[in-house]
Amino acid sequence: LEPLPAAFTLEERVPVSEVQQVSIELVPAGTKPAAQTDAQGIVTWKVNVPARGTTKVQLSYRLIASSSVQGL
Repeated sequence: LEPLPAAFTLEERVPVSEVQQVSIELVPAGTKPAAQTDAQGIVTWKVNVPARGTTKVQLSYRLIASSSVQGL
């Protein structure tokens, strides 16, 4: 059998803060290919992998918390 390319949708969830003193944001420079989060923190990529090949996807986010926040 001849190897075939693959195409699929990849979803990853970035944490979503439930408190105002903590924010979580996607880091565009560290997220490749470029992506955005939806309201639930889901990032979605359409991935195409060539036959016998590989594809790299990278997700980067930053968590910023007030000094009064404990337990992170």
